[in-house]
Amino acid sequence: MPLVVISGGKVTYSSQIPRDVLRYDANRDIPQILPKVASDTLQHSSDSTVSGIIATDFPQYYKWIWLNRGLSGSVRVKYDIRSSVLDECIAVARLDVNRTVGTLSTPTSSDVWQTETVDLSSLSLYDKNFIALTMRGTAIGGGTGLPQVRNFRIYYDNDDIHVGHTTVDATMGTV
Repeated sequence: MPLVVISGGKVTYSSQIPRDVLRYDANRDIPQILPKVASDTLQHSSDSTVSGIIATDFPQYYKWIWLNRGLSGSVRVKYDIRSSVLDECIAVARLDVNRTVGTLSTPTSSDVWQTETVDLSSLSLYDKNFIALTMRGTAIGGGTGLPQVRNFRIYYDNDDIHVGHTTVDATMGTV
């Protein structure tokens, strides 16, 4: 299905739009971004280990995933967090969507990786939007430990059951 672009009164066609991004209504005249549903299917990842700093606020983003396609619906985000040295720092991470303050992780002073899982729902993201991870550490007794995160991952599947505001039965068609 080609993308129609109208610019300066001229109509042009660009390359094919992948079927996992855009779907049309029953009359094939209203395009809709294909909704997503949180799942365990990995779609995007940033797996390297990054160390943060000791701070009282969240100074910067340490990991982010830019979305180069529209995304609506819900996604599952997972990441690992720890203190680089046992009991020398309390590590906390925060998950943000387009610079909107989001969910805080469970604080930890352990040097063992702990996986945090957050389901984000009612998303309506467009080209060049992002989901980001920031972190901070609070020193314990003059310790030198730093907060660390890794395996920042986004999981979802196409929601073939609900498209726009139309309910679709996967075997019987439109309800």
